[in-house]
Amino acid sequence: MRVLVLGATGFIDNNVAQAFARNGHHVSGVMRSQNSVAALVAKEIFPVVGVPPHSNTWIHLLQEDVDMVINCAVDMADLKQFSVTIISAVKEAAQKRAPVPQN
Repeated sequence: MRVLVLGATGFIDNNVAQAFARNGHHVSGVMRSQNSVAALVAKEIFPVVGVPPHSNTWIHLLQEDVDMVINCAVDMADLKQFSVTIISAVKEAAQKRAPVPQN
């Protein structure tokens, strides 16, 4: 399974990402800066630098057969917009991936 963890360097989210990686899943972890890249790579988590919604560097991953999105990131400065951005991106990706109904 391909898992995308938004906010992969915090206490809870890092443990969640590690648990999926240890169990053989492909895990991409979105983080704020380059500071933790080496730590994630060492745990077999593929780092993606960028903070949603301020960066769209993670949205393309939704189009690459992601099976699960786990949001552990928080933007307290604009929590409502942060949530709307994530929900909209996931909804759009799901609609693009949904099978076309046959008549």
